[in-house]
Amino acid sequence: MGRCFSNSPYAVNLNNELYMVYDSDNKNVKVVKWNGSGVDSVGNTLDAKYIVNSRMVMYKNSVYLMYADNDTSINNVSIYKLENNIFKKVHELSGGYKSYIDLCTDNNGLYAFGYNGNKDEKIVMTKFDGSNWNDDTISGLDFQSYDAGFGVKNDVIYMGTIDNGISKIYYLKGGKWNKLGNDIYSNSSDMSFFVDSKKVYALVGDNVKYQVILKSKDAVTISEEEQKPVKPPKKDDKPVVKPPAKISLSAVKSKAVSYNYNAVKVSWGKIKNASGYYVYRSTSSKSGFKKIKTLSYKSSSYINSGLTCGKYYYYRIVAYNNKNGMVTSKYNTVKVKPSLKSPSVKLKSGKKKAIVKYNKVSGASGYKIYRSTKKSKGYKLIKTTKSRSYTNKKLKSKKTYYYRVRAYKKVGKKTVYSSYSSIKKVKVR
Repeated sequence: MGRCFSNSPYAVNLNNELYMVYDSDNKNVKVVKWNGSGVDSVGNTLDAKYIVNSRMVMYKNSVYLMYADNDTSINNVSIYKLENNIFKKVHELSGGYKSYIDLCTDNNGLYAFGYNGNKDEKIVMTKFDGSNWNDDTISGLDFQSYDAGFGVKNDVIYMGTIDNGISKIYYLKGGKWNKLGNDIYSNSSDMSFFVDSKKVYALVGDNVKYQVILKSKDAVTISEEEQKPVKPPKKDDKPVVKPPAKISLSAVKSKAVSYNYNAVKVSWGKIKNASGYYVYRSTSSKSGFKKIKTLSYKSSSYINSGLTCGKYYYYRIVAYNNKNGMVTSKYNTVKVKPSLKSPSVKLKSGKKKAIVKYNKVSGASGYKIYRSTKKSKGYKLIKTTKSRSYTNKKLKSKKTYYYRVRAYKKVGKKTVYSSYSSIKKVKVR
């Protein structure tokens, strides 16, 4: 989120689109957006009497606008949300008009600040968590501030100030403001200050040129860099940086096996630099693939349950990296069907009989038992049953018999089968 000290007009880059808030003789707040060759109006014109400061941010894909109206009949700081191209008032900062205001976001919410810069004055704050506005006050500084801006990172509040050409940055901890880094001396009274996901920046204007002179890795340590002039920040007042190198991902090679009568397991080797994996499924090998799951970079397998036994499904696993834009990998397509597990069989010899026992197979409607007098051929179905055992009577004494069993399941009008069990033999007494 970017913060800067400036009065109207105010320009900001929201999702790579340039917006500007301006007024006519400090009245009637208007917002426009650059279309590449000109500007388009955004929302309705808001009636203001004496606008001094304005701010805009994007929060959860919605545009929010805040401005301070110093007219004696209004004397407030209002927050608006753009809905259906109309700015609707959603909240008002308590405590009346404030000279210095800020609107910023982090992963935990939308924050609004109001402050007049007076010694020991409380700073007014409200936080919107997506559902509710929560008003609060926080400690001010113990000296007069002639400008102020705010930023938030991971619920830590930062404040930048200017006092007679000396710029300073503070962070709030334990209800007290703590100095962050060194003082910044400049002939300019203009300072830009912002916090992004990794660092805190301060840029001080000096003879129209900007210098990146302050960076911090966290709220404790800070280092001063050599003051080399750089190009003016673009649109959202961020320093000019080289675009990150594009990340490449190896192709994902997946395989799939039946896991149960209504589930399959897809597995793959982990891909270097992957932020995570997308799981796609279809009942056709060439089309109709839909994303059914997003998994973390730690994942190397996925069990898909709730499927139809005996029906073929097709899967694709795609690795992705979203750190510097979205990059996805190549993939293969695997074919698999959920199947019944084959039974495990045990035989017991009796007098002119054989007792066939087998374990329960999950999802099975029943079992089919086959017998032969030869191990490798001649098997005939002798029994279809829902029971988990069968006594085969009227056999010949001293003769060896071979058995195998398979489970079956009724699926609609069809019958699907497990693979055959391993062959077992018994010599009848």
